[in-house]
Amino acid sequence: MDPKTQPSPQPAAETADPQAPGCAKKPRRGFGCFLQLLGAIFLVLIVAALLLWGGFEWWARRDLRTGQAQPIHVVVQKGDSFRMIARRLDRAALVRPETLTVALALRLGTARRLQPGEYDFQPGTPPIQVLRALARGPDVLPLRLTFPEGWAAAQIADRLAAHNAIRDKQRFLDLCSDKDLLRAAGLPVHNAEGFLFPDTYEFLCPTAEEEVIRRMTARFRKVIEELGLLPGLNSPDAFPLSGSDSVILASIIEREARDPAEMPMISSVYHNRLRQNMRLESCATVRFALNQWSAPLTLDDLKTDSPYNTYLQKGLPPRPICNPGRSALDAAFRPAQSDYLFYVYKGNGHHAFSRTLAEHEAARKQYKDAWGYSARAKDANNE
Repeated sequence: MDPKTQPSPQPAAETADPQAPGCAKKPRRGFGCFLQLLGAIFLVLIVAALLLWGGFEWWARRDLRTGQAQPIHVVVQKGDSFRMIARRLDRAALVRPETLTVALALRLGTARRLQPGEYDFQPGTPPIQVLRALARGPDVLPLRLTFPEGWAAAQIADRLAAHNAIRDKQRFLDLCSDKDLLRAAGLPVHNAEGFLFPDTYEFLCPTAEEEVIRRMTARFRKVIEELGLLPGLNSPDAFPLSGSDSVILASIIEREARDPAEMPMISSVYHNRLRQNMRLESCATVRFALNQWSAPLTLDDLKTDSPYNTYLQKGLPPRPICNPGRSALDAAFRPAQSDYLFYVYKGNGHHAFSRTLAEHEAARKQYKDAWGYSARAKDANNE
């Protein structure tokens, strides 16, 4: 064969050199599927976490209050663990379930900051508000208490204790005789009776017994200043009394008078009797000695042996028989001008005043039927 006619040899197929530059690897299909699966799982987890977080936040802030249900009372004792409190909230159907309550407290950082006290929540209150309220402490609103004119310290103590404004009623009464406390309050007396000014006060419960006495005696001093009352003579018609003796007289006037408008005239009767060295003969002082304020007094009652019985004792009793108000204090320091020595109750909230015993006896006979006067329940010569 002619070599010229022989077919030229075909070049051999080139073998790719895996090390040669520009030679790309073929992707491995199994590894790519794994990455796609991993990404899908990760995405699902993110969506699930967002859904869980959103649900958790909705639960924490959901407000289902209607304003019509009775409040749920929750008590947190000192030393209670958070688990105990969370369980209590769950059982009260206020915040549940317990596990979510714990989780919310951890997120808010309130688990270790819950304050002891008593709380009231409306059913359906958002859990986040409940836990924040427990961490803030109970909302203490001032307690308003009114003490009427003429009340004694024991009655004031009863009302304070009944409303938990003080912890210890007996301690309050004992402190009324505390010399150091009274001296610090600017009162040169041996007992706060008569100087606990009757008024409306606001207290945070409980308030220290000393603080209550300080506030009430401070109010007394303020009223005395407002009235311009000074120890001794505030009126040319007044019998010379010390400031504390004028308060004793004011306490008698407070318990004797029915109408504040008559207090200056009743005061004048006592000032006139003191001036003439006559016994005051006040039924109110006998009632104080007997601690009997409603039942009629008998003749035997008027013979009660007591330093407070002004039927037997001349002058003023040892200390006030109650805590007088503004009108009685003003009347004691500034009596009306009169020459009356007696008065009798007319049965209509007013008194009839007399200058002589004969006039007084006639007034007693005139008005005895109007208020159930009887020989057995006989009143004093001046009432």
